[in-house]
Amino acid sequence: MADSPKTGGMSSRDKIVIGLLIAILVPVNLVGAVLWFYRPRMPWGSEFVVVIDRRTASESDQLALAAAETVNYSLVLQRPPFWNYHDAWVPNLDGDTWINYISNQTVTHLLDRVDYHRQKGSQVRIHFNCTAICFWVPNASLEAKTDGLRVSNGTDDWVVRGSSHSYLHESLCALRVNDTYQVKGGIGYLHEVVGTYGDAFFVYMYVYYDEIWGQVAGYTIRFDQFVILNAAYEVLVVLAIDGGHLVY
Repeated sequence: MADSPKTGGMSSRDKIVIGLLIAILVPVNLVGAVLWFYRPRMPWGSEFVVVIDRRTASESDQLALAAAETVNYSLVLQRPPFWNYHDAWVPNLDGDTWINYISNQTVTHLLDRVDYHRQKGSQVRIHFNCTAICFWVPNASLEAKTDGLRVSNGTDDWVVRGSSHSYLHESLCALRVNDTYQVKGGIGYLHEVVGTYGDAFFVYMYVYYDEIWGQVAGYTIRFDQFVILNAAYEVLVVLAIDGGHLVY
C-alpha cells in the first residue's frame, strides 16, 4: 500500500518542482527514464529513434502515473484502442494503425512496431516520443482554455498545453458520475472538464509517432491525453485529444 499523498499547502520547493514539470516543451528530464534506441543512418536513410520520458516528483506520483497508464480506457471512453482505414480494430505492424487513447497497450504496440521494422531491416525512418507527467494538486480545479487546461490549487495555477494546434482537433471526454462514465465528444479542450476535484493527481500524456518511407511516403500520430485521479488512484476525468493523424 502506498503512502497517502501529502495534503495541505504546497511548499516553495513543491511549487518550483511543479512549475518545472509543467514546462513540457522544455527537453529536461526531471524524474523518470529517457531511453534512446538509435541505429546510425544507412545510405538509404534508415533511422530509429525512441524517447520514453516519464516525470514524477514522489512515490505517490509514480503509483498514480502507473495507474493512469494501465486503465482500460476502452471501457471509460467507449472506444477500441486502435483503428485503421479498413475499419479493423486489431493493430497491424505493417499497415497504418492509429490510436484512440494513450495507455500501456497502445504505447506497447508502437514500440513493437519500431522493433518489428528494425529487426526486419526496413528502409524506414521512425521517430517515436512518449511523454507522461504526473503531479499532486491539493484542492484541484480545472478550467478549459483555448490553448490548454488551467490547473489550480486555489493559490497557484498553471496552464498545461498539449501539442501544437491540438485545440483544432477531435476530442473525447469521460467524466466519472456515480461509478459510471459519461462520454462526450467535441473539439479541443472541452469545457465539460471544468470543475473542482478535491485533492487529486493530474496526469498529462503525449504521443508522437512519425514513420517515413522514402522521401514522401509515411504516416504520423500526434495525441494528447489529460487524466485526473483521486487519492485512491481512481480516474475522475479523461480528456483525449487526437492532435492529428496523417498519411502522406
